[in-house]
Amino acid sequence: MENCLPSNFNADKEDKWIWHFNGINEFLVASIKKYFDHQLLPSSPQLTTRWNRLVPKKINLFVWRLRRDCLPTSINLFVKGIDVGSVRCVNCDAGVEYTKHVFQDCIFVKRIKVLLNKWTKCVIRDDSMDQILYWCDSLNILVAYLKHLQAIIFIWWWHIWKARNNAMQ
Repeated sequence: MENCLPSNFNADKEDKWIWHFNGINEFLVASIKKYFDHQLLPSSPQLTTRWNRLVPKKINLFVWRLRRDCLPTSINLFVKGIDVGSVRCVNCDAGVEYTKHVFQDCIFVKRIKVLLNKWTKCVIRDDSMDQILYWCDSLNILVAYLKHLQAIIFIWWWHIWKARNNAMQ
C-alpha cells in the first residue's frame, strides 16, 4: 500500500486548499468579480456587475440579466425561434415587448414611476437602466442613501417584471 502513495506524501502534514486563480494564492471575491466583468462579460464600463447588499441575491441576479438584455421577453424568445403567440406588451398592449419597452416606455411603468418619484422625492430619469444607474451614481448624496435609492430602483424593476409575468398567466 505504501508504494501507491506519492513520493511527497506526508501523513503528519495538515491538509490545505490552495487557490491559484489570482497568482497570490489568496481567495478574494473581488478577484472573481473582476474576472467575470473583464473576461466573461462584455467589456463596457457601464456593464460592470452591480451588487446591492440591501436586496436579495435573486434581485441582484435579475438586474444583472436585465442590464444585459437577457430576460425572456417575448421579442427575445421570438428572436431565438420560440413560438410566443404575440410579441405585444402584456401590461399595456401598446408596444412590442422589448426590454426597453417593458422597463422604460410602457404606460404601466410610467404611472408607477410618477408615484415612485413622489415617494423618493427624486426625479428618476426616463431613460435606460444603465443611464438611471449612472444618474444615481452622479447624485451628490451619502453612499448609504445612494445604496438605498439603488435598492429601491432594483426592487421597482423586479416588480415590473413580476407584474409582467403575472399578467401572462
